[in-house]
Amino acid sequence: MRRVLVIQIPAALQKAMTGLPMAQQQRILHTALHEIHDIAHQGPNDLPQRQFFPQSIPFYAATEAFNYFRVQFPEFAYKEAALNPTNPRDRTADWESDIVNFFRDNPSKAELAGRRDTPAGSSLYLSTPIRADSDSRLGCHGPAEKAPPELVKLYGSGNGFGWRLNDVISAQIVSVPAEVAHNRAAAAMKTVLIWVGGVFAGLYAIVNVIAFAFISRLVATPAAP
Repeated sequence: MRRVLVIQIPAALQKAMTGLPMAQQQRILHTALHEIHDIAHQGPNDLPQRQFFPQSIPFYAATEAFNYFRVQFPEFAYKEAALNPTNPRDRTADWESDIVNFFRDNPSKAELAGRRDTPAGSSLYLSTPIRADSDSRLGCHGPAEKAPPELVKLYGSGNGFGWRLNDVISAQIVSVPAEVAHNRAAAAMKTVLIWVGGVFAGLYAIVNVIAFAFISRLVATPAAP
């Protein structure tokens, strides 16, 4: 990058200035050349320090987005629970640890559903495993000394490191109140029963009309002498 700023771009600007017919255009390029020269010779302390933005991580962004949803529906929950998370808020609770360990012990399983009791009532959950399935992920969560310094500066070196390739490191868990599922099932059953009742009522009415028409024709037909 420094070679481009110090040598290649100034050379291209110098060549461009010689082909410009107007002095004003040459002055503009000359000013740009000086600004590029100043940027290229800035010391490391003059440049802004690199920062880690957790919003760039899909898991973090998903959790933050769901938190807005929970303002209106606090009984619903979404968590990417990890045994050794970078962010302490993602650390597993006891029952969540059981789920992560289940996926570790059963690598062929793609999801796990269940019911659990909470202070707010019974809750249903659906979970899927999250694996360290790429070298790029281990670039941030392998040995702490090899992690990006800005990441270590934000979260420290005690959490979220030491992951190994293809290990189950966490689980995505979505929880909903069992009452919601029960109410939806009851509403769906009610709808089905209404449709079934309507079909049978329609068939009953059609059969009665046909029978009435047939009997009426028999009564109206005079008997043979």
